[in-house]
Amino acid sequence: MKKKFLAITIALILSFSLTLPSLATNPYSSIEKDIEVNGYNFTISETSAPSYMVTRTYTSPKTRAVRTIDETKALLAALGLEARIIESLSPDELQLYATSEQIFVSNSYSKSDAVTNETTYLPKEVALSSAEELTIQQEEYYDNYLNNPTSDITPYGNMPNNSNVPGEFKDSYMQITNVVSHQGGGSLYFHANAKWLTLPWFRGYDSLGVSAMDCSLTTNSGNCTFKYTEADIVAGYDTIYRNKKQVSSGSQLQVINDSGWCGSAGMFYLPSDDLNTDIGATSYKYSNFEVDLTYSGHIASPSEPRYYFVLMTYDHSIFNVNLGAPTIGINNKGELSGSIGISISRNCDTRLAGKEYYYPGR
Repeated sequence: MKKKFLAITIALILSFSLTLPSLATNPYSSIEKDIEVNGYNFTISETSAPSYMVTRTYTSPKTRAVRTIDETKALLAALGLEARIIESLSPDELQLYATSEQIFVSNSYSKSDAVTNETTYLPKEVALSSAEELTIQQEEYYDNYLNNPTSDITPYGNMPNNSNVPGEFKDSYMQITNVVSHQGGGSLYFHANAKWLTLPWFRGYDSLGVSAMDCSLTTNSGNCTFKYTEADIVAGYDTIYRNKKQVSSGSQLQVINDSGWCGSAGMFYLPSDDLNTDIGATSYKYSNFEVDLTYSGHIASPSEPRYYFVLMTYDHSIFNVNLGAPTIGINNKGELSGSIGISISRNCDTRLAGKEYYYPGR
């Protein structure tokens, strides 16, 4: 039988200030590239930050340009949006991007180190290769556990962070992607995606939030969906895989317009593996953790050119205190430098992707 959800108390705080964090990048570092995808050619501006976050920008040569769906998908790929995200977009979202005057895509890769309790931002190639190596170790551990439950299964439990708990992989890698599009007249569409490149050891309530400065949010436009794969494993039978999702609603989805900031944040639960070594019993294993947050907004004074700042915040809980149900709260007097998302009341690891974007005015 599946394990019951862990009960933990988390204070989710949506906080705002006018201070921009060090993850912001300067426009002078951008370069132009001509990129061809599936026979379509695009001129893309690329900016690299000291945190290795790469942002690609496309500005349409025509106001209210209309692209075909195939051309739109090619454009999003040229901007660095991964195929898994592109193929998950709804027809309405693809149509929205097809008529966008500007599209920005920012990608950031990070590692949370359990030894130093620090988050380090990495180049894409380093993050992907390290995540692949750690994933192999995790899979070998789980396979060994299910096939040889009475054997000595601790070697991989002692890697890579000297844990003394069998199978405890505290280090983790993540990719976070921010997409901002402008449809003309100051209308904006925000899409944040967070993908676990390795599976986290502790599973509890996490949150994803996005905020924007000098913008307002469209009422009832926020959506947050957590997607994952469930594997039903029984020895001697083919494993059954099911794609599942959680849609944040009610108190688990918050939006706000306050003091020149707009934003949205959603909370969701990471399911824990239930590995059963009894003969004929079913084990449940979860993977491919990924979450999307979207909402629509409008830039202040759309006739005026300006820079506006957008920050994505992913907070992952790394503790269990068994004190009750989670809650979401809003506080516009926080000190998280323009972030909107969760500030867990105790230990958590936080991943950020922030960027200052240029709006030319219309």
